[in-house]
Amino acid sequence: MTDFKYQVMYSDRRSPLIVQPEVPTVDLACAVRMHATQLAALLLEHGGLLFRGFDVRELAQFDAFVGAVSADRLDYVYGSTPRTALGNRIFTATEYPPNQEIPLHNENAYQREWPLKIALCCLTPAAEGGETPIADMRTVAAAIGEDLIEKFAQRRVRYVRHYRPFIDVPWQKVFRTEDPTAVGQFCAEHNIEHQ
Repeated sequence: MTDFKYQVMYSDRRSPLIVQPEVPTVDLACAVRMHATQLAALLLEHGGLLFRGFDVRELAQFDAFVGAVSADRLDYVYGSTPRTALGNRIFTATEYPPNQEIPLHNENAYQREWPLKIALCCLTPAAEGGETPIADMRTVAAAIGEDLIEKFAQRRVRYVRHYRPFIDVPWQKVFRTEDPTAVGQFCAEHNIEHQ
């Protein structure tokens, strides 16, 4: 693949592959489409691809990249944090104040359907902080240890959401309706207990 050059993030363990353009003018979406088979194999091998150094400055360019990566896009349904829809199932990152930190987590872990891929893009870098850490959750699980993980399984850990005014995203916004019956129907269809 002549459009890209590669570098493994960490040489001593399985880690994402950093993909950079051979020349800065490479159109990312076009190159991804052209090399889709090879990139899919690299994604399986490395668990993640970090595209860096490409000239992606506008939402339309990121949208084209997402379209090249996957034809199937999930909506941000029953989301857990405030985000703004930018169009075509692209959303802002969590809109918390700068002094708030989001701990490491598995994206959409509370949902019944998960995306096969996620794509993140930074069009406006933070003046300070703003990093998005990533980790191989197999390594994290190994560090936690089998005993503690088994305790979670035995206790049947579950996600519980409480929609409280002024603290969480309002349920009306999360489920995109003012009708509690529609929320109940959604929950029943997705095997979610609700009150």
